[in-house]
Amino acid sequence: MTTQRLSLSLVVASALWFAARAPGAPARKPSGADDAIDLAHFHREVAARAIFEESNRRRTAAGLPRLAPLAAAQSAALWQAQFMAQAGAISHVNTSDRARRTLEDRIRAAGITFRFIAENVAVNFAIDYEARRPVYPRRGPAGEALFSYTGDGPPLRPHTYASMARAVVSQWMNSSGHRQNLLSREAKHLGCAAVPGLRDLHGGLGSIYCAQVFTALR
Repeated sequence: MTTQRLSLSLVVASALWFAARAPGAPARKPSGADDAIDLAHFHREVAARAIFEESNRRRTAAGLPRLAPLAAAQSAALWQAQFMAQAGAISHVNTSDRARRTLEDRIRAAGITFRFIAENVAVNFAIDYEARRPVYPRRGPAGEALFSYTGDGPPLRPHTYASMARAVVSQWMNSSGHRQNLLSREAKHLGCAAVPGLRDLHGGLGSIYCAQVFTALR
């Protein structure tokens, strides 16, 4: 029997939930954030809230003010996350909808008159997997897909919404361009989105396409 080994990389690129909480209020963990992710029953709103809160947690840790939620910014983020999930690719350009092709197009389509905009996009996994580390797939007792770092090691756990948010925000923070967007002093509002990929491009680990849009209104 041949043991298959995979080694995958996470991808990031930089270039409709609305919370009523005031931007200066302390962060709180969204309801459902500790639930394990099941791609067949993925809760986009929980994922969006988790990414939003984790992003603001990183800002306050850096001594910066929290960003306020903005429904229109979340719509713009969701449009791009949905496009990437359908295309199976990371991009700031929507090649299937001319009216929402660029970030500026999406911002205007959402009804935002802006003086600052920025966007971060990324793909992460539904399984809590350390990028570029060899992983061994196998079948569980019920035929389910399992993964481990050794051929017969303990299976990797599925991400929770909170741990997925920490992972994807860490991706952005570890890249200078994305970090600049996250820690921008010009940005005042933030919208986040996460959508499961329609195709399995990562050997069963499950793809989750994430986008966040930063803006300041004119």
